[in-house]
Amino acid sequence: METASFTQALHGLVEQRIALQNRASNMLSACGLNLIEEALSSEEKLTAVLEFPGDKVARMQLRVIAEQIRTLNKSIAELEWNIHRERTTRYPKRRVSRRR
Repeated sequence: METASFTQALHGLVEQRIALQNRASNMLSACGLNLIEEALSSEEKLTAVLEFPGDKVARMQLRVIAEQIRTLNKSIAELEWNIHRERTTRYPKRRVSRRR
């Protein structure tokens, strides 16, 4: 039951992260900077986006979006770890016996 709950929460957070990534990508695209898909998934790219030479308001919005994406990344990683832990606790690996 817990795994299903964790998985459902994970799905919701991933959807939120994708929406924020799309929003940031659209903002950058409107300013002439086209990113490849999934470019805002890494910390390196999020940091690079903050160096965007756009206007003050756009930089502030991008900074807020980047922080929200970072927070979601941490929460997603925590949920993934909990899902993994729950599955390995419930279904531990079985030892394979060696027959000779």
